[in-house]
Amino acid sequence: GIAGLSVGNSAALALGLEGFETMRLADFDELSLSNLNRIRGSVTQLGLNKTVMTAWQFYELNPYAKIELFLKGLKGEKLVQKFVAGPPKLGLLIDETDDVIMKIQLRMVARKLRIPVISAADNGDNAIADIERFDLEPSRPLYHGLLAKKEIRNIAQMNLLRKMQLISAMVGPQYVTSRMKQSFLEVGDTLYAWPQLGGAAMLSGAVIAYLVKKIALHEKLPSGKYDVNLDRIFVSQYDSLQAKRAREKETQGFLAEQNRIFSSP
Repeated sequence: GIAGLSVGNSAALALGLEGFETMRLADFDELSLSNLNRIRGSVTQLGLNKTVMTAWQFYELNPYAKIELFLKGLKGEKLVQKFVAGPPKLGLLIDETDDVIMKIQLRMVARKLRIPVISAADNGDNAIADIERFDLEPSRPLYHGLLAKKEIRNIAQMNLLRKMQLISAMVGPQYVTSRMKQSFLEVGDTLYAWPQLGGAAMLSGAVIAYLVKKIALHEKLPSGKYDVNLDRIFVSQYDSLQAKRAREKETQGFLAEQNRIFSSP
């Protein structure tokens, strides 16, 4: 099951190319012009529901696919329950939603049913992948324990700024690229939302397809947060002691500025 069809669109098509054919897709949103920097669509599909668009593209790859559509998204616990539990229940959940509350709800149902959860977040030109093997660890804390139980219980009452702070904690500020840190602090001011690039969305889709295949083939894949970082491969001295110290200092400055912003009245 794929919830959220921005990066989820890339993931669905990568999975389709690799032979997966039975899935559920969920997204309430329609394709807009501003999406075309990262979603494989066209101007002829503007205004089309992203779930329908993705299914359409998938059926062009495989007309024998079996796809169940949730065109209204997963607003509300009943739809979340139906999407994850079925019948039949999902074999694996891919979470690419933007709603923090929905992310928590999806994981709570998946954990109860012992369904593994995979997600990937754009990170500049790179990606950050999360693997939660609730199938193997049914008591595993949500999001690797990065969120306190009290925060999870009270998340529905939080304002946008506090939710943004939780997203930062969920992603892991130590992994976020320099430009993304700068952009994050502008969300709600000069930027409407977390910036995304087409290459990063495609990379995230490829990462998800790789992880899904590992689980489907019963290969070893432990829970955890993984930094899929092209800079580490192509940028000279990226992991030198000096570069690491500079990134640590930058992260501390980012967290201090974030706290200042979120504590402002």
